[in-house]
Amino acid sequence: MKHVPLPFRAVLHRKEGPILYRLLLSYSLVGTLPLAVVWLVLLLGGNGLVTRYVDNLGRTYTHRVAAEIDETLERFRHVGERLTREEVLRRALAPDESNSLRQQELDLYQLIYHAIQGFLSAVEVHLTSDTGEITFSSTRFPSRYDLRSQQLRDLYLPEGSPPQSRLFLAPGAGREGSFIILSLWHRLPGGALITDIRNNALKTPLQARTTSKLFLVHRSQFRSLNLIHPQDHSSFSAHPELGIVFSDATVRQAGPHTLVHRKDLRSDDLSVILITDLTTYFATLREIILTGLLLVAVTTIITGIVSLRISRSISRPIDLIVQAMTSDPRGPRPLPAEAPPIPGTELKELALHYNRMVETIDTLIHRVRQEEQALRLAERRALQAQIHPHFLYNTLGSIKSMAKLGDTGAVSSIVTDLGKILRFSLSDTESMVRIDESLDQVQRYLNIQRIRFQERLLVSFDRDPQAESIRIPKLMIQPLVENAVMHGLERTARAVEITIQTRLTPSVLEIRVSDTGPGPIGEEEDYQSGGLGLGLNNVRQRLAVIYGPAATLTLTREGHRTVATIGIPR
Repeated sequence: MKHVPLPFRAVLHRKEGPILYRLLLSYSLVGTLPLAVVWLVLLLGGNGLVTRYVDNLGRTYTHRVAAEIDETLERFRHVGERLTREEVLRRALAPDESNSLRQQELDLYQLIYHAIQGFLSAVEVHLTSDTGEITFSSTRFPSRYDLRSQQLRDLYLPEGSPPQSRLFLAPGAGREGSFIILSLWHRLPGGALITDIRNNALKTPLQARTTSKLFLVHRSQFRSLNLIHPQDHSSFSAHPELGIVFSDATVRQAGPHTLVHRKDLRSDDLSVILITDLTTYFATLREIILTGLLLVAVTTIITGIVSLRISRSISRPIDLIVQAMTSDPRGPRPLPAEAPPIPGTELKELALHYNRMVETIDTLIHRVRQEEQALRLAERRALQAQIHPHFLYNTLGSIKSMAKLGDTGAVSSIVTDLGKILRFSLSDTESMVRIDESLDQVQRYLNIQRIRFQERLLVSFDRDPQAESIRIPKLMIQPLVENAVMHGLERTARAVEITIQTRLTPSVLEIRVSDTGPGPIGEEEDYQSGGLGLGLNNVRQRLAVIYGPAATLTLTREGHRTVATIGIPR
């Protein structure tokens, strides 16, 4: 070995033990110890934690399903009661020979279409007479509702029954693969109006885990229906856990591996029962515990090996560098040429490549800025390219209905406005457009909606002439109007006024869309937390991408109006 000056020779004999101990302690505190604590907690109290977790999930889910069913029943009961007051239905059950059957069918179709608009995929509406001679259906009339059978009349419409609606669990096949889960019957002179509610009217049950069974139980009828798989009929004997509907309990652990949640609906002797099998959760917990034990052992071994290797690789070079930095009172000095070689080439190449590194960093910063600009542009295009399918589906449904009614003028008007909307939306997605062009686009959209909702849709514009020429991103106002239609018109049967306002001040351009509808579901929580739907959230993201944090989008409730406001700084 070459002669080495004394300071460096001493460095070569320095032990790496202290570094090794510190590394082991640090890695254990950061990696192994937390894993061991978590593993011990799961081993001792894992079953209880899993049970409480599933209990909270099940309680929340059951309440959500019950609230959705209550809302659905109330909505369609209101629709059915409103239809029973229509003279058209009474004339259909007592036909006037002066009117043709074709005209009666057109009148019925138009009446029912306007009554259930927006819910065509969720319900089936049938009209039947006691004798079975006159029937009408929004789909194919089910043979099980033919009231010519005295037994059926006694079951569904007994003599002297009250005039209010009657609810039945009525599992049966619907149209296009759907399944009927509930049936509302309204008594009419000489017949009945039947509203069949499909399983796809309820969105929440589809989110259930495969380990759960969700039942809708009618306590007075002593019947049950599996909401997740309606075609699978079940009975109280097959699932004795359903007996919870006849007790005061709302949550019960029927066995060590079964948890039952119950939520009663507001009316009609209905209860929602969620039966959760905990076996899968416990099996997953056991797998996690075994995996955790293996992970703790492997982590301990790896920590020891890595600590030893790292301590050996860094102790000697670091000591050499420290000695070189502190040995001269005038300041750090370079390593002498006769010093033992340092493993690796990093320190040797540090000075040589420093200037090159600075140049490289500048180049990378410039490249990152360019990539960030390209990313922001791509994000703008992706956000602006979103098209709300709900509007297209309803528009196509309106075209189909107008065509069936023979209203070619309305069909032509809808198709013309729809073509202009699509041409405007699918053209250059980068472009900025004038406010008056955006408002013209909104006017076409409202023209289509007015044909659909007719006199229920009232529209007014309050346009600031000074703001007409201001350019804003394309499709910025229409999502606000779509939100007003969806949460304003579609959730109420009364007329709703939508107002679009623009106002230009020296500091901000303000665009307000307000409506007199009931507002979004859970509106108080949404307004307090700032929660927005998909369309409004899209607008907010585009505002942030284009104008930065100074641009705002707010959704508030002012008196009886829901107000969405865009603020763009000038």
